[in-house]
Amino acid sequence: MEEAFRAIADDLEIRNLVALLAQYADGSKNIEDYLDLFTEDAIWEYSAPPQADEVPEREAHRLVGRDAIERDRRRLRAVGFQGPGTRTFHLNTTLAVRLTGPDSAEATSYFLYVDGNQSPAVIPIMGTYSDTFVRVGTRWKLKHRVADPSATSAVPTLE
Repeated sequence: MEEAFRAIADDLEIRNLVALLAQYADGSKNIEDYLDLFTEDAIWEYSAPPQADEVPEREAHRLVGRDAIERDRRRLRAVGFQGPGTRTFHLNTTLAVRLTGPDSAEATSYFLYVDGNQSPAVIPIMGTYSDTFVRVGTRWKLKHRVADPSATSAVPTLE
């Protein structure tokens, strides 16, 4: 029974981690709160959205390490693409978490990037996140995220 409770607790912690990634990206004035959700060697991959010419801040890229992720997020905050006061929001839906070991997990979800600076608000980018998590000490952290804005035309395969 203890193993079942641990699995439930792990699932809930990972779901909260995914939520905090979005909330801290949008609203945390202290970027360190956001960065602390990643492993030191985290990887963030992003393919260009189909409408990349309309969203120049989101060109395709692969960031390796928390320092590279920090530089990119500071750049996005500087141009007003995300962060406190930008009136932009990251929404995650249909989150499916799979525990792959005692200290590892994967998740797939849809994301929507909402621009609240227009009336009504618009969703210029949407896609899927494919995430890998590891337990670091007593906490779960994001180790690898593949953000694919072109994947919204196909439902991801869940195994």
